[in-house]
Parts: sequence; C-alpha cells; structure tokens
Amino acid sequence: MRTPTFTAGMLYAAAASLLGPAVHAALAIVLPATAALSATITLLGAGHALVVLTQSRVPSGRLVLTLAWLLLSVVTWQFGAAPWQVLCVQLALAWLLRAWAWQPRLAGVLLEMAVCAGAAVAAAGSLALGHSLTLAIWACCLVLALPAGLSSCAIGDPTPAGVAVDGRFNRARQQAQAALRRLNATH
Repeated sequence: MRTPTFTAGMLYAAAASLLGPAVHAALAIVLPATAALSATITLLGAGHALVVLTQSRVPSGRLVLTLAWLLLSVVTWQFGAAPWQVLCVQLALAWLLRAWAWQPRLAGVLLEMAVCAGAAVAAAGSLALGHSLTLAIWACCLVLALPAGLSSCAIGDPTPAGVAVDGRFNRARQQAQAALRRLNATH
C-alpha cells in the first residue's frame, strides 16, 4: 500500500486545476456547456483513477475496477446525467478505488468516504461562491490529497509506518504472539 505524499497530491491538484479548465474550454467549442463540463469531470476522474491504480500495490482487481469505472462512466453519459450527478458518480468511483488500493481496514474505508464527500462539498461550494472552474477543481483535488499523509498505521494497522513487512517480521510477530498465548495459558 503506497499512498502518495501530500506534496504529490498538491502537485496533482495543481496539474488538474490547470488542465481541467483548458480541456473544458476546448470541449466547449464542440459540445454544449453542460456536456463539456460533464466530459471534463469524467476526464479528471479518469486521471485520478490512473493515479490511484499506478500507486496501488494490490496485485488483483485492477482490470475489473477499470472496467467498472468505464462502464459506470458510459452509463452516466448514456442517461445524460447533469454535471453534479457525474461529479457524484466520479467521486463514488474515486472512493471505491482509493478504499480498494490504500485502505485495508474499515476505519480507512470510512475515512476515504468522508474525504470524497468533503471533496464534493468543496468543489460545489467553491464553484458556487467563486464561479471558477479552476478553483473548484483545485479545492476538490486538494481535499482528496489531504489524507495522503495518513499512513495505514494511523487508522488501525499494527505495523508501524515505514516498516517493510517481510517473512522474518511475520515469523517474529507470530512467535511473540504464541509466547504470549502460552504465558496466558499457564497463569
């Protein structure tokens, strides 16, 4: 499990906030305004999915999650969903990907859900108050980057952050647990 650092998250947020409006402006030439915004949100979701999938060390499920993301993105397009609905679908997919890739425990999965909900609120609020797509994308991506500094240790993983878990460590931990069980059984 390798989550990006907060600095990397800020760089992703800056890149997305600069590329997003440029993509939207280019798409607005050939598509109606709402379709261009929906397409921009979908493309930003694809970028986030690629970042999460490349950062993940989980060996299985990448193809299935990628196909699920594509299927749900196409379905939202087919039904002509409003941009806010596309944003909700993309953030739900981001939550699923982030929870699958980075969080082994329920507490982490719930934290990721709260982060994605906060990102939706930040994007909607900054778009409503600032009337700026750049600001909305920056706020959304920045909120998504906030928990990057949290290691799995902070949400219940007994392995200290930065410790490589290998066979020797697992054997030593199992031996210590067995010794504690024997000690408890004799007293």
